[in-house]
Amino acid sequence: MAANNAATLRPSSGGQKTDLYSWREIFQIYVEGEIFESVGERTCGECSVKEAETQMKQFQERMQEKRGKFKLAGSKDALDAFMQMNFLSWI
Repeated sequence: MAANNAATLRPSSGGQKTDLYSWREIFQIYVEGEIFESVGERTCGECSVKEAETQMKQFQERMQEKRGKFKLAGSKDALDAFMQMNFLSWI
């Protein structure tokens, strides 16, 4: 499955389409969102269930916006797979 996803995310050699910056932004938002664990100096450690749910909903909303801005069709499928791995309630 991973090999198939990787192949669909690579732009053709002649095209200029790429979602690289979108994916960088997605992973940055995910890490900075501190959904399950905070890395802040004052709040370091696991988040409460309520905090995690709030952060997760905010992240999911942002990803719905990002999903519509992909240039490559395979990126939407890859985002869906990423979200399903991390959040079972996606889609």
